Amino acid sequence: MNISDSQTFCPAPWTHIRLGTKDSMGICPYSPDLENNTDSTIDIASNRTVIEIKDSIKNEQWHHNCSYCQKAETNGGRSERLMYVKVLEPEVKKQIDEQPEKNYIESASINLDNLCNLSCNYCNPTTSTQWMKVLGIPVALARTQNSNLDFLLSNRKNLKHLMIGGGEPLLQKGIYQLLSNLLHDRKIFVFITTNLSIDLEKNLVFDSIINNPSIETIWMISFDGLGDKFEYVRHGAVWEQFKRNIYTLKKYNQKIVAHPAYSLYSAFDLVKYYDFCDSMDLDVFWCDLFDPIELDIRHAPESIRQLAIENIDAVLEKFKDRKNLSLDTLIEYRKMAQIGIPTNKKMPANTILTLTDYQRSVNILAFNSRIEQLMSKSKSFEQLWPDVFNKLKEHTK
Repeated sequence: MNISDSQTFCPAPWTHIRLGTKDSMGICPYSPDLENNTDSTIDIASNRTVIEIKDSIKNEQWHHNCSYCQKAETNGGRSERLMYVKVLEPEVKKQIDEQPEKNYIESASINLDNLCNLSCNYCNPTTSTQWMKVLGIPVALARTQNSNLDFLLSNRKNLKHLMIGGGEPLLQKGIYQLLSNLLHDRKIFVFITTNLSIDLEKNLVFDSIINNPSIETIWMISFDGLGDKFEYVRHGAVWEQFKRNIYTLKKYNQKIVAHPAYSLYSAFDLVKYYDFCDSMDLDVFWCDLFDPIELDIRHAPESIRQLAIENIDAVLEKFKDRKNLSLDTLIEYRKMAQIGIPTNKKMPANTILTLTDYQRSVNILAFNSRIEQLMSKSKSFEQLWPDVFNKLKEHTK
């Protein structure tokens, strides 16, 4: 059997690399870190964990490093593994089957540092310096090490796709130099995931990117709701500035993709969200949110999940047959909401999987209350999502 025929086959251990701050690295954006690199060179093909992952795939098993996709597929969510398989080119697939011990790095994701101007509700101090300030932690800027950058440059010949995350990429002054070193006389697709909260007309990183004809950029703009709901989740951002930035991107003929996280915050008012994306001519590309667990729709009480299903059904009916709006992903999320998280009798009695609707509701309300107190939010979850709030309160009586 060819390794690409395995039921757990994913090309990422062969074709992708995630390079994080300091010396962290992984096989994809959703995988845990591999063991740290202690020297100035990286040989991903000989990495012990990567070899273990490849062996697991060969044996049609799930490696613990791939638990994100296993969880998504088990519970009806969108799997990155299946997306990677779908876009895998035949010649690369053939190379993997013929020489599985080698690597063919075609895509990479990199976080140059953790500098960020927002403290989004579901983010953390590891990824955002602004979260450090919220929690009263001394701000420490973490940057990727030269060994990671050198590895990326050594693989630039075959590199076709580069994903840049953060922190906030528009604050990362090293981006332009990195792209200049990678591109030379060739083009690659550069996906920049941004909160789009910084005034683009005054941003030097943005200016340097749009004025380089060799950079083919796709802007993945992270937002999960509109107006006050946007500002509640993306704490520190201003909705009107966000909209102005979209118009600025359009003025420079930039490709824009809405990149929301499916969660308790985005599962409702879906038709309004899609209406906005449609009016702005934005493609949609969802990502899953499994952590914090209080925001994971799968862990919400059934009444909340049913409300989420109704919202999905409304979007599917209004925008049916549209190819650029990730409706297939919404169908998967619908299955996910229907299934929820069934009680697993093998799990300890105190785990989240065995919580009652009462306990789940208490946890969700407490999470948002804590967030509101930490950040002194001007509006509350109760005010912005009254239907959801009231259903949760009903479960606590």
